Amino acid sequence: MFDIEPKSVEAQIRQQSLTKVFTVLVFGLSVLIIVSEYQKYSEWNYRFILIAVVSMIWNYKLAREIKTLKNQNTHMS
Repeated sequence: MFDIEPKSVEAQIRQQSLTKVFTVLVFGLSVLIIVSEYQKYSEWNYRFILIAVVSMIWNYKLAREIKTLKNQNTHMS
């Protein structure tokens, strides 16, 4: 089997940062869809609200993981 998990702390930080950027893009896209559908139909689409909330929770979790990885990296040096 292939091992796709990053070995070094720098690679883990880079992977977490890319995932964080993805969650921000998903959040922005879902907010745009929510606003456009509200303007068009005058009702909220709860699926996209749920996606936006989950992506921001995941973004917060990733930010905390990146912070702990950076602290780990500075203590190792």
